[in-house]
Amino acid sequence: MKRDAIAVVGAGKGGTAILQALLKMPDIVIRHVCDIDLVRPRGVAVPPALLTDQVDRIINDPQVQVAVETVGGTTFAVDLMKRLLAAGKDVVTANKAALAKRGPELFDAARKAGRSISFEA
Repeated sequence: MKRDAIAVVGAGKGGTAILQALLKMPDIVIRHVCDIDLVRPRGVAVPPALLTDQVDRIINDPQVQVAVETVGGTTFAVDLMKRLLAAGKDVVTANKAALAKRGPELFDAARKAGRSISFEA
């Protein structure tokens, strides 16, 4: 069985909820969990080897197929999603602000990279 390799960027409340769901899916492999604070309690057991504060580990990892963006906002998060798409990753986000303000730019970046950007609120 093929297992999808996923990375999560942002491990606050939203990212933690997503991690809890992903950890229950046997066909998912979590390769990285990226956050600016590596020591805060999350309420979910994240193996220390998966934690990083270096987003480039995700961007440069050829095994990561899907990146989940839970950072939020319309600056760093949008630039990050564009970098992820350009690196050949599909992106999943619930970032309504980014989609509302910069959606055409994001969807254009996805088209140019031959990748997809999926969203859910």
